[in-house]
Amino acid sequence: MSKGRDGQTDIWGVIVRPTTFDPSRKYPVIAYIYGEVASQTVRDRWGGGTALFNRALADAGYIVVSFDNRGTPAPKGAEWRKVVYGSLGDLSSKEQAAAMRALAARYSFVDGDHMGIWGWSGGGSNTLNAMFRFPDVYKVGVAIAPMPDQQLYDSIYGALLKLPDHIEVFPAHFGGSACGKGLSGKPGSTIGFERRFNPALQFPSKAEFVRFVLADLPPQPEAFAEHRRQNLGQA
Repeated sequence: MSKGRDGQTDIWGVIVRPTTFDPSRKYPVIAYIYGEVASQTVRDRWGGGTALFNRALADAGYIVVSFDNRGTPAPKGAEWRKVVYGSLGDLSSKEQAAAMRALAARYSFVDGDHMGIWGWSGGGSNTLNAMFRFPDVYKVGVAIAPMPDQQLYDSIYGALLKLPDHIEVFPAHFGGSACGKGLSGKPGSTIGFERRFNPALQFPSKAEFVRFVLADLPPQPEAFAEHRRQNLGQA
């Protein structure tokens, strides 16, 4: 357990150890993340196929952890839920990275120099945010069906974030999206991409992000202005 960015709120987590766990060893760590408003990963219940996969990772020699940052639908009150408004990707990545640092400081069996992260959909987006914002913490990541640019997210979930009157409220988020300005730099290690494309996401968002990573060029969001207008119903 660590503290949120306010220094007071408890951030809960779960640890999965290898079946053959040896406390005298140091283990690399894999974080499983979602971190957005639609779901939790730290729950007192059966986790289905994801739990089985994380158990398999642990038995392959890893410590697997997961944390619920503020904004996730944990039953912790309105302030917990609403604090993420206008800060998707920013707040979550900061609190997740802080939790990983706290984990390494607390447990001697955690190898703080070998930490990775993976997630799907919103978890994929947060994987990108974590890798780009905190490359000192995360050395490798697997982002499955991520949303690199919320302005191109083709669903009501994204539309609520990118209406014109909301964009002014979110300058930090839209100026520092996963492939935008204001990030600390590209991660030092390779990001893995699953071949699945999120069907709720416009293709240009993926293309722009890949261009940014592979070509070592700044993103050009103006190239997709027409797609944004279509998503907002303004075309």
